[in-house]
Amino acid sequence: MKKIFKKISLVLSMILIVSASNANAYANIIEFNDTNYYNEDYSDYRLDDLILTDKEIEMVNNYIQEQKDIGNRVRNKRNSDILKLGYMGMLTIPGVGEVVITATGAVIVAGVVVTGGSWIYNKVKSYVKDCTVSRYNSGKRNGKTTMLHSTQYGGSLPVKGTPNSSKDLKDSQGVKQRRYYDKNGNAELDIDYRHGGNGKEPFPHKHKWTNGKRGTWFK
Repeated sequence: MKKIFKKISLVLSMILIVSASNANAYANIIEFNDTNYYNEDYSDYRLDDLILTDKEIEMVNNYIQEQKDIGNRVRNKRNSDILKLGYMGMLTIPGVGEVVITATGAVIVAGVVVTGGSWIYNKVKSYVKDCTVSRYNSGKRNGKTTMLHSTQYGGSLPVKGTPNSSKDLKDSQGVKQRRYYDKNGNAELDIDYRHGGNGKEPFPHKHKWTNGKRGTWFK
């Protein structure tokens, strides 16, 4: 049985490394309206500590030890490929250790790949989701980037994106436009920093999206 678990752990680790290396390439060229534009991957993020009760810490440490005993361990140091190529976010659980959220959606706690659906897996994913929504609302309210933020060079920003994220449209002069995508991935708000036109709108100004249509500008 131990040998089987070791094999499964090894396969999971290999999948994470290969998938993450593809997912976190610096930029990729995409065809859009007969023109090429560059779409930069999402930036890595660091979250505040996830605070657990003493009982929860004991439960997590017991789970981690059980997993290590059956060979479920990512045998890579902090600066190894699985972190440089594969992770999107990181946080710390005081009393337990570091948590890595990979680009493939896996959760690694204190060097152990946590089983999907387990208590600690759901705890971490729920915490990350809450942080994502909170930072999205704060970013949209203050005109700042959200936790899930990406950048596009050239073309036009898509009307569909990653839920609770922001995306910048850039050119050689800097940011032209920032778009926010709601919980369903639909365009919700634009901030225009500059563009052509009749010149009557002051910059920056905003546009709210309703039912897939962009509304008139407002400050």
